[in-house]
Amino acid sequence: MTLFSDTELFTTGHRGKKVFNLPDCELILIDNFFSKEESDSFYERILRKTKWRIRNGNLR
Repeated sequence: MTLFSDTELFTTGHRGKKVFNLPDCELILIDNFFSKEESDSFYERILRKTKWRIRNGNLR
């Protein structure tokens, strides 16, 4: 059963804004700041160009 399609997951149809109260930084999330096509392009570029690395270690 699918409640909504993945293309509707982040599309609200209106421009909302959420301000995060974090120490030593200013972070604001603005819905629909970029189009879906622009967002997908940025996402793909980040996945391709970021030099990801995995570190082994123990969490305590």
